[in-house]
Amino acid sequence: MIQTPLGIIEITKDGKNVDCTIRSVPNDKHCPKLNGRFAVLIDYIPDGQEHTISCCIKGYRGSKNDFTEPDEMVDMKSFCKGTTKLSLGLFSDTPDEWDMAPDDIMDYWTEYLKNGVRYHIQAGAKQAMYPFGIAWNEHRNDKDEVQTTYGADPTSWYNELCDKEKMVYRCVTQEIDK
Repeated sequence: MIQTPLGIIEITKDGKNVDCTIRSVPNDKHCPKLNGRFAVLIDYIPDGQEHTISCCIKGYRGSKNDFTEPDEMVDMKSFCKGTTKLSLGLFSDTPDEWDMAPDDIMDYWTEYLKNGVRYHIQAGAKQAMYPFGIAWNEHRNDKDEVQTTYGADPTSWYNELCDKEKMVYRCVTQEIDK
């Protein structure tokens, strides 16, 4: 569970709370003034059924100041209240391969919700990791506006974080094998 200034972040699969890996991600040179930055990793094991995985601000009703910020490989929704801006990011459903229809290579599609973002996973999906990025700044201004967008972008931390998770898994496995 992640407590933010706009509410508790809730991760659900098919509308029910789901266990997931949550990691704090350190601020970097692109987003030094964030008050919170987190990675949420959902290890999806296929069962031949369609599913949804959502990352939402529990109880948040939406605001006319909320907006979407899609980018090349990322879909992003930002929520603004007073001087606080919170962004939720996920991998885009638009492939980066040329001349291929999304259905040919993507086994999910994404959706913006009034209080979050969602993956729709197709029935034939393969095992995969579905990440969400969460970042907020409680004292945003025009100069710092883009920091939550960068901070919640999973492409900025996904590979490094997965490599660390694999290293921990290998270390634990080796100790158990001993």
